[in-house]
Amino acid sequence: MLVSGDRVFHPYHGAGFVKEVEILQIAGTPQEYYNIFILANSLSVYVPTRDSEKTGLRKLSSAEQLEEAQNLFFADSAKLPVGSTERKNMFKNKLQSGTSADLYGILRDILCSKQHETKLTADDKHTMDHIVHVLKSELMMIKDLTPDEAEQLMKDDIERRSATFG
Repeated sequence: MLVSGDRVFHPYHGAGFVKEVEILQIAGTPQEYYNIFILANSLSVYVPTRDSEKTGLRKLSSAEQLEEAQNLFFADSAKLPVGSTERKNMFKNKLQSGTSADLYGILRDILCSKQHETKLTADDKHTMDHIVHVLKSELMMIKDLTPDEAEQLMKDDIERRSATFG
């Protein structure tokens, strides 16, 4: 169970911390929620404690875990499924896992899609933008960076990755 002050990552909103655990009345039934403050957006998100794993909520990665995930970003890419529906479902499952490794893997494979002659859709590009956004928020918290510094770090990594396949 998470407690107030824990640094966490939500795959749809990004990195933040647990402000508190609250009991809220929903449809007349008391339920326990994590009140999570997402730093990058200055947003409070309420996640039911009983469903937190299903949503992909996890403790923030360690600096070592983040470095391992970043190294995977520069590893060999995988060919994405040709069908956009199958690709969308794969992205959804990996995104919901919430691990930095899965997020960097999706980003890598989208960036390398031309290499594998996979045509991207607008949804794929939206997924890529979302992943960049949430990974930047995690970088900010783990490495104590400003939003601009985290964005530059992501941009540099993407440019370096893109240069490896022309």
